[in-house]
Amino acid sequence: AQCAALDGRLAEPDCEDEHANELFYSAVYWISSNTAEDCVRGRQSPQDQLPFVCQHTPTCPDPPIQENTVISGCTEPYDHEEVCSYACAPGFHMYEGTETSATATCLTGLWHGPYMTCYANCPDPVLNAGVEMAGDSCESPYITGDMCFFDCISGQEPLGGDHDMSCLNGDWIHAAQNQTGVALVCP
Repeated sequence: AQCAALDGRLAEPDCEDEHANELFYSAVYWISSNTAEDCVRGRQSPQDQLPFVCQHTPTCPDPPIQENTVISGCTEPYDHEEVCSYACAPGFHMYEGTETSATATCLTGLWHGPYMTCYANCPDPVLNAGVEMAGDSCESPYITGDMCFFDCISGQEPLGGDHDMSCLNGDWIHAAQNQTGVALVCP
């Protein structure tokens, strides 16, 4: 007699399912020559190298929702070792993480990852009449950390506004004061 498999399957030691390649199995326990006795005691002995019981590895629920992202590369059912890739949605950029950490992997019914954060791009800065804009990182698309400098084309002192602003998660802020930036106004 053999132990009843937990999900009705006995397989070779690699636990592959030749009839359904999309399913994954993992070894639960070995069956020894004392099968009936081992079943009662729950022993797990690989000593006789007989076939062992395989149990279907659980699938994962829907992949984790990561704010401001688009998911690709995976489909239901989400089986063991299924990998979903994440990319920032249009109008957003990766602020924290890498291409490698922008994945989620299903392992024994649980998702691992993604480890990333997407921030909103900033809109084009407001350029009032007579204002010029410059800066090494001041070009579209404007992403967090980009800094733009503003001056009056005439060389005159501005009537108001900020000489420099930084992009931070979709907003232009005054770089030194961490407050909402105000467009420069020239005479």
